Amino acid sequence: MSTVTIAIAIAGLLFGPYIGLLTYRNYKLQREIETTETTPTHNVRPGTTVEVQGEAATAADSIDTLRPTSEDAVCCVWRVDTWDETGDTSTWDPSAIGVVAVPFTIADEYGEQEIAIGEHHHDLGSTGLSLQAIRGFAKTVTTVQDMVQSEFVSDEVVVDLREWDEVLEVDPEEEPPETVAAFIEQTRAVGETSGSITNVVDIGRKHGRRRYRQAVLAAGDEVYALGATDSNGTLRPGAGDQLIVGRGAEDDLLGTITARVRRGTAVSAVAVLAGLVAAYVAI
Repeated sequence: MSTVTIAIAIAGLLFGPYIGLLTYRNYKLQREIETTETTPTHNVRPGTTVEVQGEAATAADSIDTLRPTSEDAVCCVWRVDTWDETGDTSTWDPSAIGVVAVPFTIADEYGEQEIAIGEHHHDLGSTGLSLQAIRGFAKTVTTVQDMVQSEFVSDEVVVDLREWDEVLEVDPEEEPPETVAAFIEQTRAVGETSGSITNVVDIGRKHGRRRYRQAVLAAGDEVYALGATDSNGTLRPGAGDQLIVGRGAEDDLLGTITARVRRGTAVSAVAVLAGLVAAYVAI
């Protein structure tokens, strides 16, 4: 009985359903967007669930992004991955993902709607699994999913900017650019990285190399939002329903989510099938 076969069986039967759950979340999100009517901004009332879309208007302040792509940035989804050569696998290990935004407004032909997303992050850390095959599988799934989307998800907020705008890689021995150094210092979820003694003879990416990615929503960009308003009429996380924010028009966001549902369904089915076949062989 092969250890690799057992590992594949466990990985497939664990991560297949997990991907299925993520796909179901996207399906529910798709249905919620499809079934909610757009509310003109002048009809938005405090304490109600509304869908608004228009242009992101200039805020009183702008945010400092990892790499300055716009002076009028109002929201940024960021992700940090670390190159890991532990054991038999060499891959990008997800470290942290987050979103930061200043309060801004969404302007349509009727007026403006205030929205306050705030700052949120997840410390992704390590998978912590001892079997290298399972660990590698988990990282591969995470990496493949993240290559095609720039999205932050929590119980209170979903911010989907659809694609990464900037990618920057920094070796562990390198001094990061000033903007990245400031980001590391200000963001609790991202610590400093360290290399490995094998980096002296490494060819290609070095262990501990960091990849920083960001997607930016700037003033003038088209934006979609669905969520609940607080007592002041401001869209914000925690006011009631989950706040959903997307870059682009509603149809653009729906197209992206629908593609994820189809891809996730296929990947989940293949993973479960591989797990069942491996389990049958192992038995």
